[in-house]
Amino acid sequence: MASLLVAAALLWLVAAHRVRAARGPAAVSWGRSALFLAGLGTIAVALESPVDAGAATRFSVHMVQHLLLALVAAPLLVLARPLTLTLQASTPATRRRLVLLLHSRPLALLGSPLVAWGGFALVMWATHFSPLYEAALANPGLHALEH
Repeated sequence: MASLLVAAALLWLVAAHRVRAARGPAAVSWGRSALFLAGLGTIAVALESPVDAGAATRFSVHMVQHLLLALVAAPLLVLARPLTLTLQASTPATRRRLVLLLHSRPLALLGSPLVAWGGFALVMWATHFSPLYEAALANPGLHALEH
């Protein structure tokens, strides 16, 4: 997991540098980069620190882990606007295809606040009030998939 987080950070920094070089320093603010890196840092704390080890034995720590991922890391990453950076760093042809995909009906439906919140609530309920919770505690691969 740590290598994926480092790769994501490097990918962000390289893309931001390229966009700043091509479009000026205001194209990608340092604040956006800080938000993205803080989001990745929060994921690292949740999944690569003693929080992860404690989550296997204590439900309260397990829930802190999920709160870090869902209520801290996710908003930080969204506020960084990674899709905007992706579009800025893309070639015009790729940008056109991405914009068409992003404006498609299925993604518009999945991205609507009501559907997104309902999916979040359903996943949290299904993974914590069903046999899946105990299964995820016993199986590290399933627990990683849950995250």
